[in-house]
Amino acid sequence: MSSMEELDVEEHCRSQKSRYGQWDQSGKMEAKLNLLDSDRLHKVRRLLSLDCNDDHIWAQQLLEQLMPQLEEVQLWNVRRCHLMCLENMPRLRKLQVEGWHEELDADPFIFKQRDASVNGIEFLHELELFVGLKLRLNGRQWICKDLSKRLGSCGLNNLSGLVLRRGDEREGFHPADRCEAQVKGLKSRLPWDKSLAFFGV
Repeated sequence: MSSMEELDVEEHCRSQKSRYGQWDQSGKMEAKLNLLDSDRLHKVRRLLSLDCNDDHIWAQQLLEQLMPQLEEVQLWNVRRCHLMCLENMPRLRKLQVEGWHEELDADPFIFKQRDASVNGIEFLHELELFVGLKLRLNGRQWICKDLSKRLGSCGLNNLSGLVLRRGDEREGFHPADRCEAQVKGLKSRLPWDKSLAFFGV
């Protein structure tokens, strides 16, 4: 455990391999259960590199156990149950989520509006988007024809920064003229003045 009271789940799993004769499913499960019972969890404030797709039930149990104390969380491939845990973390200030389960495609999760007296995430500082007009990855369409409309419906009133990234047409992204149209729409419809940063636009 570092002085920052940090738990990197991926690093922890790698460190446990030497303690078991075989790093098979039973060994992994024993290591995970031991971590849930560990006293070290009481000090954890920053949780990193948790891939919820690897074992979504255990990931949920870990989040539930750490729920009252976490201030910073980094998750991959979340499901609804994991987002519900995030919603009820009173001390959470920084959140990074990459990837989601397909169940959220059909029924997106919406965080409940928090009471002003409740702590938690006070505002989202920066949003980074990976979208396109004709891109398909792993059977999914990463399509957003009107980015300003999509963001405007999310209630991100306190967002102070937006980062847009794009590749070239060979990677399946929309061409430059369409990207420029998206940027123009964002600037005209969203209530930010000096908040937009663009990479590869």
